[in-house]
Amino acid sequence: MTEATGSEKPSAADDYISGPKFNALRCAIYHTERRNFFDLSNRGLNFLVIIFGAGVAGKATKLFHIEELWLEFGVLVFATAQLAFDLGYRARTHEFLQRKYFEMLAEMELDPSPERKKWDAKLFVIASDEPMPMRALDALALISKGRTDCAFRSFIAG
Repeated sequence: MTEATGSEKPSAADDYISGPKFNALRCAIYHTERRNFFDLSNRGLNFLVIIFGAGVAGKATKLFHIEELWLEFGVLVFATAQLAFDLGYRARTHEFLQRKYFEMLAEMELDPSPERKKWDAKLFVIASDEPMPMRALDALALISKGRTDCAFRSFIAG
């Protein structure tokens, strides 16, 4: 503990591992959010396809004075989007990658002698299977570490 601040100084090992640990956590958070988004979108499209495709919806169009053509068009658009974009598959991809990053974080916590090159190499292997992350994610990850000045520059810089 330092006398001036009353807090512990980070050791060289902590500094050494913070880069890969931060990147793994950032990617795990990213894949959690993307999985949730794709799962929600997939469920929403399934719901709309069922609702618009139901025979009851045809009767409801008369009640609300909507032409049946719009109902048929809605089924066409939402069912096509559901089949073409396959959001359920994309959600499972992000779930798989999220699990990989959290497994890596768990290994980092258990390793008494961190080797940065080892963890950087593992990050590269996992990253080979993933889509590009969004810049806004970097800003959110930096904010969660209390680095708001860097987060703003990361988000604004293109």
